[in-house]
Amino acid sequence: MRSPSTCPPRTGRQLLPHLMSVAERQRLFTSAANPRNRALLMTTYAAGLRVGEVVRLRLSDIESDRMLIRVNQGKGRKDRYTLLSTRLLTELRTYWHLYRPALWLFTGHDRPQPLSIATAQKIYSHAKQSAGITHGKGIHT
Repeated sequence: MRSPSTCPPRTGRQLLPHLMSVAERQRLFTSAANPRNRALLMTTYAAGLRVGEVVRLRLSDIESDRMLIRVNQGKGRKDRYTLLSTRLLTELRTYWHLYRPALWLFTGHDRPQPLSIATAQKIYSHAKQSAGITHGKGIHT
């Protein structure tokens, strides 16, 4: 057994982030400027996706018959499935009828390219500011 003097020093404390409540998330979604931004934010939170995963979703990744979303090459370069809620599916169908994206679910200014991660972060920041939410730095909190 080691003596206390040979243990490595402790590192600084890490606090858990302050998560948004259900009411705050609802305010975030309703304050989104347009249906595309609302669908992007709802997809991120409802499916538990990382920002890099949500911007690279293809239309073929939405499996509405099985109520699943396929995430290709997510964290660790692994494929996985996540759940698709009926409310999110309704929102995505409304978004699709308005915008008719072809390949990528969320396209950037250059239609053949997916939305950039930086743009998705800006969409979150603007919606957060409009909703009056003061905590949380990035889209993942």
